[in-house]
Amino acid sequence: MVRVFLLMMLMVLAVSAHAKRIKIYPANPMLGQSVILSMPADIPFIEKRFNWAALEKCFAVFEADYGSERARFKLYPYRAGSCDIPREKWETWEVPSHFGIRPNPHVTVRWHVPKGEAYAREALVWQADIHLESRSGYAVSMDQPGRGDQRYRFSPEKGGHVSAVGWREKPGRIMLRSPFVTIKNPGGQKWRFPAPPVPVDIWPLPRYLPANITVGQAALQWRDLPHLLAKGEVVPLRLILTGRNLSPDWLPDIRDSLPQVEGLRWLVGEKRLETRWDEDGMVQHLVINQPVMADRYGSLTLPAMTVRLFDPQRRKLVDVETEPHTFWVLPGWLIALLKWGGVLILIGLAAVVVAGLAGFALRLWLNLQRRRLQGAALWQAMLNYHHWSCFWCRRSQVWTPQAWLQAHPELAPSWKNTVEMLNRDLFGKNHPDG
Repeated sequence: MVRVFLLMMLMVLAVSAHAKRIKIYPANPMLGQSVILSMPADIPFIEKRFNWAALEKCFAVFEADYGSERARFKLYPYRAGSCDIPREKWETWEVPSHFGIRPNPHVTVRWHVPKGEAYAREALVWQADIHLESRSGYAVSMDQPGRGDQRYRFSPEKGGHVSAVGWREKPGRIMLRSPFVTIKNPGGQKWRFPAPPVPVDIWPLPRYLPANITVGQAALQWRDLPHLLAKGEVVPLRLILTGRNLSPDWLPDIRDSLPQVEGLRWLVGEKRLETRWDEDGMVQHLVINQPVMADRYGSLTLPAMTVRLFDPQRRKLVDVETEPHTFWVLPGWLIALLKWGGVLILIGLAAVVVAGLAGFALRLWLNLQRRRLQGAALWQAMLNYHHWSCFWCRRSQVWTPQAWLQAHPELAPSWKNTVEMLNRDLFGKNHPDG
């Protein structure tokens, strides 16, 4: 009997020696606050035996710290509320497997998840709307997922909105882990808010597509093309491909699509990628600064230029094209002469417009004076009008209202009665024929 008891005690001790002491704390964290998972630094156990699927129903793993004896994992809860993690029989937990996640009274994060299916190289977009109790002292950013091979590009925070865009190349069904919204509070502490993983089916691209095809939607256009080219002069042209959420690794090389035009030589250009963010993700501008030189006179037509993409929404190949454009190749001196002539014409037109407006303003002023003035005062206003209405030319002086009217025939219909009255009032005795 004693032997049986000793044997049972040895078996219990053996089982206890092989049990994995797992610590996880605190049991009642606030949303955004980290939870620490500690276990022996047994790599085969961590990678193959530990029940990560059960844990990740409630928490996202942010980072791991492997020591010589124990490994520590920093976790963050997905949402407020209760959470139960089933235990394995061989596990020894030092806290209950039931957790109560408290809401964060200072921050609310609302996630918008990617759609449930996408083609390879098609954008996977996470978006989050963030409400803070106060904008003062808080800083918002994003961090990569702690587990999984998916990496994202992040937008800056604007108006309480952030975006993350990533791409997958390998087809198959995946559990897509979200990035973390990271908020640094006024006290310097960092809160992190993940979203639960979502299942996404990544479809392979159709086999008939070229291996280097770009997936997405875009537009192609030349910007500010000149109509006149000087023969032999190098002129920089600008070609822009504008797309949304295109994979930077699979952008088309637009320079390969430059058309061959007799009399037009393409020189070595340069390209750059400009990116800005809006509420729907990335807007990309692939800018090609392409020098060109014409080596013959006459008209040269740049035909429509085509770039082919795979549109995942319509599920077919699409061609985006530029508009045809015609250049006129002339001697450089003639182009300069035409440009200066155009400038002089514009200056002349501007002068005519200004003179017309000035004349209108003067006539308006004169009519106002007629309403408020009489006799000698009105006559003086009429003389001022005569002087000001042609300040850039010489006009003969006028001595009587009748002579003033003859000098301004455009005013005769409306000023005839006024002039006759002034003649009688001011010059009736001295100039009976005035």
